[in-house]
Amino acid sequence: MSIYCDLLGTFSCSPCVRSEAGGIDAVVIVTPGTPLPDPTDKQTWFDAICSGLAVPIQKTRGSLEVEAVTVPGYGRTPTQTISYNYTLSINLQYQCDNAEFFNQLNFRPNQYEVWYVGATKIYRAGNRVAFNIMSPISEDVNSLVETVAEITWSQQEGSPVCYDRPADIFDGCDAYAALENCLTCNQVVVDLC
Repeated sequence: MSIYCDLLGTFSCSPCVRSEAGGIDAVVIVTPGTPLPDPTDKQTWFDAICSGLAVPIQKTRGSLEVEAVTVPGYGRTPTQTISYNYTLSINLQYQCDNAEFFNQLNFRPNQYEVWYVGATKIYRAGNRVAFNIMSPISEDVNSLVETVAEITWSQQEGSPVCYDRPADIFDGCDAYAALENCLTCNQVVVDLC
C-alpha cells in the first residue's frame, strides 16, 4: 500500500515521449512469487514459462477499465478515494482444448497474478486477480465463437506500473511453440507453500 503524505515524486516530462496505442495484445497468468527480476527481458519470461509458472495467452483483443472507490470525505472534502477497481476485458478465438484451463481459473480466485501486454508496454496487475471466463455462442452465423474473459482486482494505485515490452515473446504462436521445447530456458522453482 502506498501512502502519499509529504513531498510529491518526480514527474517525467519528455517532449519525445512515445504514445502507447490502446488495446491488449496478450495476457500472462503468473503464479505468485515467480521471480521476474527484469520484466523487459525475454529470457526472464522464457524461464518463467518453461518452469510452468507463467502461461501466456496471446492474440487477444481487449481493454482495461479503472474505477475509483470513494467514501464520504471530511471537512470541505466531499469525497475521498480509498482504492481503485480494475476490470481487464479480453476476447480471444475459442479453442476447445482450452476449456478445462479456463474453467479451472474461474474457480481459483485470488490465486494468480496477471500481466497484460499493450503495443509497446507490459503492465502488472497490482494484486492477485479473479477470473470470469466464458464462451457464449451467438445465433448470428456471421460471427465467431470467442472466449470472453473479465479479470478483476483492486489496488491502491490508479495508474498501473508499466515496463517496456520485451521483444518477440508475446507476438504469436511461433514464440510460444519455441518455449514448449524449453531449449533456452533455465528452470525456476517457487515454493508454493
